[in-house]
Amino acid sequence: MRVNLNLTLREMQMENEEIGHTVTVDDVVAWFGGEQVRLAKKLGVTKAAVSYWVSEGKMPANRAIQVEQITKGEIKAVDLPIIKRG
Repeated sequence: MRVNLNLTLREMQMENEEIGHTVTVDDVVAWFGGEQVRLAKKLGVTKAAVSYWVSEGKMPANRAIQVEQITKGEIKAVDLPIIKRG
């Protein structure tokens, strides 16, 4: 999946709503400049962790909450697909 870095977050959300998602992990990476390593540094995790989330299309709930805090609510944790612990 390619992410258009020229879209605003709202435009990304609108595109994702059309396919049944609110915000994707790719959208989060795009918000942080399109670089997985940049998101990893902001969250204090490895790039490998972010790469895994992108490949799975989901992220841990605690990291989604961090994203919401860092983006000052522009990206809501509740809108992100979450890895369910089982």
